[in-house]
Amino acid sequence: MIKTTQSISIRACKLLFKTTSTSYLIFLLCITSESISAQLPLPTGNSGIAKNYPGDIGIGSDPAVIFFDDFESYKNVSELITPGRWNNSFQNSNIKIASQAGTFFDGKNGLEFNSPKSNNEISNALVKDIPGEDVLFLRYYAKIDNSFNVTGSSHNGFGMAASYWSGPGSGPGIKADGYNKFLVAYEAWRGDTTISNPGELNVYVYHPEQRDIWGDHLFPTGIVLPWTYLPGNYGPSFIKRPNVIPILGQWYCHELMVKANTPGQRDGRIAMWLDGELIADFMNIRLRDTLALKIDQFDISLHIYNNKIATKKWCDNVVAARSYIGPLFRNTTHVEPVVRNNKLLVYPNPFTESFTLDLTGINRKVTDKLNFHLYNILGEQVLVLNNISDNVVSIRNKFETGIYFYTIRLNSERLCSGKLGVE
Repeated sequence: MIKTTQSISIRACKLLFKTTSTSYLIFLLCITSESISAQLPLPTGNSGIAKNYPGDIGIGSDPAVIFFDDFESYKNVSELITPGRWNNSFQNSNIKIASQAGTFFDGKNGLEFNSPKSNNEISNALVKDIPGEDVLFLRYYAKIDNSFNVTGSSHNGFGMAASYWSGPGSGPGIKADGYNKFLVAYEAWRGDTTISNPGELNVYVYHPEQRDIWGDHLFPTGIVLPWTYLPGNYGPSFIKRPNVIPILGQWYCHELMVKANTPGQRDGRIAMWLDGELIADFMNIRLRDTLALKIDQFDISLHIYNNKIATKKWCDNVVAARSYIGPLFRNTTHVEPVVRNNKLLVYPNPFTESFTLDLTGINRKVTDKLNFHLYNILGEQVLVLNNISDNVVSIRNKFETGIYFYTIRLNSERLCSGKLGVE
């Protein structure tokens, strides 16, 4: 479970200040801890619960796991809503247990959401009610069909909420006020046709400081929609990361963490992972003003408003837990259905004037051309090298001192990524 450092009260610090000559520094540190709650680094990669359960076999028995479903036990949709499984489903005629090749990530079955061509709003969803939690991690695998072509409203991911569908102020179009509800959904947003489908990954949030009655979209770069000119208030430790657009027709492991804040403090946190890589970490978050609001529900969904082309989405291996889960872990003898375990060596790291890329660990064909992208801490691209065919590439360039983030891509598919320091 994610923990934050304990704040020390101003009163206690004053007592320390009166008793020792060295406590003046402690006093100043205590004042800082009152205003900014320190957050510990988040885990990544195969360092979570899933590593202990190859193929997710037995993961539902882990003490930290609240819920698990790989859809292997069902023959039809009617079996989803049973004790101990899901609590509700919407648009059952558009949902099915799929077993054809490509419709499941692991095993033999997956869940399929169909969104037919329609001028009306259609919301396909599976919903799970849980006892109230202050911190929840939710992981699942998803693939959106190549036919997906949507701009505007499309809740096409998964999420969690507190009292969102019950009590005063429930439902969409009513602002969260700290006492009535909160909602956090991990999804892709495509504002216009200049952005590739399915859009840029973000979290859609109902919270007490939301800017619009329909909620806010928080992007890894720090941009908030609406009113993009006004950056989000994520505290001094926030790291801007580049926006990510997943590839249609490809399976991804998505994971979302929501840590509800202590009422009266800004110690809430929302984090997003993609295939085990941390792609967004929003700190300094206020979701509630009362302990009565706890995460009591999560869902997976495909919602489209005014769908011009029939499309589909597939889901598999859903896990909800009280600590980081991570991607499905394979035994070394198991063949991966997607490209994984690509290793890029970057040295020296950190560097001063030049660095070297060793691409021999990248799983590619001889004819494949790779692309290297480098971003600064603001998410701005500062270097791109296209059509790399050599295994070893030396780069000499003048960069400002700081932390940078790199990705290696094959066409539009991201193969690996990491950090690079400049001294």
